[in-house]
Amino acid sequence: MPQNALPSPLLSCAPRTCDLDREHLVLEWLFDHAAKRPDAIAHEIYTSMEKPPFLLTYGEYNRQSNILARWLVANGIHIEDKVALCSPRTPHFYIIMAAILKAGGCYVSIDPELPTERKRFIVEDSGARRVFAAPEDASIFGDVAVPITTAFMEQLESDFSDSNICLATLPSLAYLLYTSGTTGNPKGCLLTHRGLFWAMDAFCALPKPVTNPDTDKRLALASTAFDVHISEIVQSWCLGSRLVSAPRFELLTQLRRHIISIGVTHIGMVPSMIEALLESPDGLPIKYLVSGGEKITDSLLKKWSARPDLVLANFYGPTEATIGCTSRQIGLNDRKENIGRAFPSCSAYVVDRDLNTVPLGCPGELVISGPLVARGYHNLPDVTSKVFIDYPTPGCTAYRTGDLVRMMPDHSIEIMGRIDSQVKYRGVRIETEGISSILQAAGGVKKLTVSTFITTHPAVGTQELLVSFFAFGNDVSVVERRSSIPSLVQTDEAKALVQTLKAAVQVQLPAYMRPAYILPVEFIPLSLNGKTDTKVLARVLGSLDMRALLGN
Repeated sequence: MPQNALPSPLLSCAPRTCDLDREHLVLEWLFDHAAKRPDAIAHEIYTSMEKPPFLLTYGEYNRQSNILARWLVANGIHIEDKVALCSPRTPHFYIIMAAILKAGGCYVSIDPELPTERKRFIVEDSGARRVFAAPEDASIFGDVAVPITTAFMEQLESDFSDSNICLATLPSLAYLLYTSGTTGNPKGCLLTHRGLFWAMDAFCALPKPVTNPDTDKRLALASTAFDVHISEIVQSWCLGSRLVSAPRFELLTQLRRHIISIGVTHIGMVPSMIEALLESPDGLPIKYLVSGGEKITDSLLKKWSARPDLVLANFYGPTEATIGCTSRQIGLNDRKENIGRAFPSCSAYVVDRDLNTVPLGCPGELVISGPLVARGYHNLPDVTSKVFIDYPTPGCTAYRTGDLVRMMPDHSIEIMGRIDSQVKYRGVRIETEGISSILQAAGGVKKLTVSTFITTHPAVGTQELLVSFFAFGNDVSVVERRSSIPSLVQTDEAKALVQTLKAAVQVQLPAYMRPAYILPVEFIPLSLNGKTDTKVLARVLGSLDMRALLGN
């Protein structure tokens, strides 16, 4: 039967299931808790796990962010003006972020651990009017820098009112978040307050039955380079619970012990971290564990889904769909590939290359429409037009995720892989083409052919490795590239070039995007269809012993 003759119940289409008229700004949750529970703890902040935490109440949190919001407005910040924040998770970090939103500004997060060059790029590309930064980093940002000091914050107390202020609107921008890009530079994604509300409305639905705002503690583990950190903060506003933060390197070295000593009840992590750092739920106070960013494993399901007093949830969603767009509570017998149903506020479609909706159960690209969809990429109209489309009808904006999925009869979605060069590595989406572009540019006059992909090596078991292979020179025929296996090049020239390329990625890329190995080969092999044959390169890597790898 031709597809257009199929009745709609047989097509991979899951329409929106909720009414959108109850939406409001997420800041109203913060205002509400500050008014009704001013002495409740909003943030428990450890500058070191060896010292007592700083406790920030909802009342003080709201009051201080109101004051700073008024300072921003008085200093020329208008609605949707970009205001960046480059700071570890101190009390001032949380106050500044809330103040930016209250002033109507667009929050731009800059991870303080990023290379200096990338920090500057984000500020310049975003057009940030102000950059709040630790005093030691302020010089990086020039005239727009605002050093974060206690003296500065205290000075504002006598100059500005602490009454509630909120200049944001639902259609206005809430934040601009930078993700990896195919040119090597990150691309900024523009997200609205409306999308943030509907994402958090769905994110908070699963833990509500097991949440006690007076006793529960959620642990903030996400890097501020990723949108999950925004979700951690705003979910706490919604649920009224306490958000605990501490230096990540300290937490991750003894995570299990710290969870017990702090009394963490809610936590979100990628599956590989759950298995590596938590081992099992025995003896842990956790009652809500959210997993995302990677596929659930059988061993994780077996260990965590059978505990009756613990809710195990899985969320999926790209940055372009406001942090998340599907969810499910996971049971022991559930398929680990299943990422659940689309959030009630959005519609999900599975389409073919021509954007025709495919029959249920057939593979295709996942397309999401509704208020979760971002406005687009900042200053990148051509890139925006490729993935942000009018669908399914003119005037309805949708996002092409690039994920290969299939929709089941119950409208839940099973993920099968990617249809482009964007891949998941350790729970984070990265553009392998972007990494290759940086390596090619670093080659200078040498015309490098580069292939970057994820693979494994027998010496490290199933652990995924991000690897870049490169070749220079064009004296190898296409026939040989299609029929031969290249060898590693070990000349002094090649070794020197490896060091040059390593230095380039060290400066230009965050740690999570740096290849574990950069390897020179005689040529980049081709498959029969003329594309890079990564399977051959993976075999080359697998044939190398660790001494050869460590030498590169």
